[in-house]
Amino acid sequence: MNRSEYTAKGKKAGKSGGNYGDGCYSNVPGGIFPVRPTSCEWKPAEKVAQFAALKQAENGGIPLEYRQLVKVNMQGVGGIMYYLTFTACDTTDGREKIFKAKVMCDARDLSLHLKEFKVDNDPNKSAEKMRNEVVDVLEKIAAFRKENPHLFPVLPPRPPPPNRSGQIKMLGVHLTPKKG
Repeated sequence: MNRSEYTAKGKKAGKSGGNYGDGCYSNVPGGIFPVRPTSCEWKPAEKVAQFAALKQAENGGIPLEYRQLVKVNMQGVGGIMYYLTFTACDTTDGREKIFKAKVMCDARDLSLHLKEFKVDNDPNKSAEKMRNEVVDVLEKIAAFRKENPHLFPVLPPRPPPPNRSGQIKMLGVHLTPKKG
């Protein structure tokens, strides 16, 4: 990607509030990039989404019950800025809705700060439609792994650890205090 393409994607991501789907695929600091459901950053992002739902309820907002993380974008800015799209159940009327949140994870003390929280009112997207998109992506990944097993070798199981109980007993003999 050349500099002008990177700048154009960065502007598009900035205008969308960080929720631009393609993100900026670059190692330049400050770029917004997507997190895939199979990525190791997905689970921490789920915890951050749960934090956002709880913090919104604490701040006098809608009492929510977190359901599922749908989309995550990240940005490195003095920590990590998470741009989250997730589903949660509104406990007042029992309907599942889509929410967008911006949460900052501070690099100094790893504390979380809710920066922005809003209901996604896009009528073209329902929680079920977004969930189906995620399931489709996961199914494509599984099919790819099945079609290309040579790319994902099966490792032999690890042998059990050696029995060291005799060595531990010997240490116990030496560690017991002397009587007398």
